[in-house]
Amino acid sequence: MKSFEKLALGLLFITSSSLASSATSGLVYKSNNETFVLTKECVSEVRFYDGVFDSKVFYSTSIRLKNTKGCAQKLNAIVKNNVGGRLRTYFNSKLLMDSYIASALSTEKGFKMPVENEQIGKDIVLYYNKSN
Repeated sequence: MKSFEKLALGLLFITSSSLASSATSGLVYKSNNETFVLTKECVSEVRFYDGVFDSKVFYSTSIRLKNTKGCAQKLNAIVKNNVGGRLRTYFNSKLLMDSYIASALSTEKGFKMPVENEQIGKDIVLYYNKSN
């Protein structure tokens, strides 16, 4: 293989890898064959909370989405369509939650999502509050 071909192949690989990783950045919600990637443009508010209950520290994020077809309405529809099923939530490709969907959700009004630790919560807030 000529050096030009190797260079072109290498650039193609690097470009593909960077596009693949950028497509999975941020929060991603999956249920059955439906996927919702939460973009920064869809978020109207995100905050981190911690609290103590029975001497145990709990961490969560509070997220409110914009009430548009491609944002809250899309995630709300996925949740509604899959009541009784599972919703998997990922952050930067890492599984955060695999939860049972008990009922519909109005994400434009806001929802809390538990997180494993303080750093993940702060990383989520930083990701969505950071300008592009």
